[in-house]
Amino acid sequence: FSPEAPILIRNLKMQQSDTAIMTKTPTIHGIIFDLDGTLLDTEAISDVAMLDSLHLNPAVRSDIDRRYRGRLPGHLKRSILGRRSKEWAPMVLDYAKKHWYVSVDTGKKEVPEENKDQVSPRQLAEEWENRLTELISTPDRLRPCPGAFELITALKECQLPMAIATSSYREA
Repeated sequence: FSPEAPILIRNLKMQQSDTAIMTKTPTIHGIIFDLDGTLLDTEAISDVAMLDSLHLNPAVRSDIDRRYRGRLPGHLKRSILGRRSKEWAPMVLDYAKKHWYVSVDTGKKEVPEENKDQVSPRQLAEEWENRLTELISTPDRLRPCPGAFELITALKECQLPMAIATSSYREA
């Protein structure tokens, strides 16, 4: 959360308690949170699931773990955030082919024997989803985002209704 969060919370409390003061500040009637990356730190787990699903050469994976702390490079992550798998999977595979020597399935019917381990966009998306589900189900793997508990507590004290909206699968 931003450094301004405590100020915003204080202002919310003042707004809720001092109705006699007329300001141009709009009244807040409720808060809707996105779940992933806002309340729960799912992004780190998502990156691990993605890297696992690419079946990278151990030396390449070790280099990624060292250089990016086991995460996707920031510019790649920013380019795929908020996209559906049919959009991000080809983007990730294109990047992995260029930078991490991943063999990509081009969809051709005849595949030479040495390329039998190629990854298709659909296969990557399915493996990522399965691995992500496995990692999220692991006790103590999923953590709240920094400041999430404090924010929820402060908003609850203001008696503001809260809800969660997500584009994640219903099972999430």
